[in-house]
Amino acid sequence: MPHTSLDPNQPAQLKQLQQLHADGLLSDAAYRAAYAQLRPAPVWAHWLEQLCWMLGSTLLSVGVLFFFAYNWAALPSMAKFGLLQLAILSCVGGALYLGMQRLGGQLLITAASVLVGVLLAVFGQVYQTGADAYSLFVSWAVLISLWVVAARFAALWLVWLLIVQLAWGLYWQQLGQHLWSWRPESVTLAGHIVLSGLWYGLYEFGQNTGLKNGWLTWTQRGWLRPVLLIALLLPLNIITSLTVLDVDLSLVFWLPVWLMVNLALHYYYQYRQPSLAALGLVVSSICFTGLVAVGRILSEWLDNSGMLLIFALIVLVTATAAARWLKRLSQQLEQAKNQTGAVT
Repeated sequence: MPHTSLDPNQPAQLKQLQQLHADGLLSDAAYRAAYAQLRPAPVWAHWLEQLCWMLGSTLLSVGVLFFFAYNWAALPSMAKFGLLQLAILSCVGGALYLGMQRLGGQLLITAASVLVGVLLAVFGQVYQTGADAYSLFVSWAVLISLWVVAARFAALWLVWLLIVQLAWGLYWQQLGQHLWSWRPESVTLAGHIVLSGLWYGLYEFGQNTGLKNGWLTWTQRGWLRPVLLIALLLPLNIITSLTVLDVDLSLVFWLPVWLMVNLALHYYYQYRQPSLAALGLVVSSICFTGLVAVGRILSEWLDNSGMLLIFALIVLVTATAAARWLKRLSQQLEQAKNQTGAVT
């Protein structure tokens, strides 16, 4: 007779429920009743409501963008400004009516924030101000800052961070590299690393302090961690790979920075705040830059055909070893979660 072991001190999980039903220990009626307790209808209704709000706000913003793109030549200047301002005021009014702490209000204020950027772009096109592109993004970030803080919405914070990152990149491309003698790509990437690092640190601070209220409420969204980690590790790996490929002494200090950041993240997410997704990103970061270094060494020792064959084998072995290690770590984290219930 099939047997499924259950810990009476632990809350029931859907996987266990499905196993009991498959083993014949639960009748169809009992399975449906238990499933309704674990996945009540309001959860699905709330999820569907959130999905509709997100799709609606996205379609609204995209619709406004395509409307202006298609009718640009036919619209008089005042019509362009009037329609955009009306759309912004409607979104802000709807957000205030629904409440800035409800999903509907947060999505509407996000749409309004996006439309502010469209309004600034239209202003620059109509009046041909001649301002640098980075100034548009700086103005955009400044104008929506209060909305970002008031909404406490993770997606809007992410949009604001993206705008700031674009402002920095465009500033250095258009103006900064002409004022300073440093390598433009290294300074641009360094700025992205610093900005992403600040936001990542702010996110982890909010996670560890467990703030459920206040302006750091947005840090309680778990999906933000891998997004911010990618934003931090991607430019860090790019600038480290450039250092390995160019062997530029002016960039060599990024090697210990890359090593310390990855080791610190590995320790933190394995022992202090276990997270398999974060560890997967850290392992990918280490493998990527390590393979770049191996590829450079092989390119100096071997011809193209031999180098490609050996490099392909090394990539295969590295990916397999990383996957096996992550699988084993996943099992360890799952066991620790079942024992203590403390891993989130």
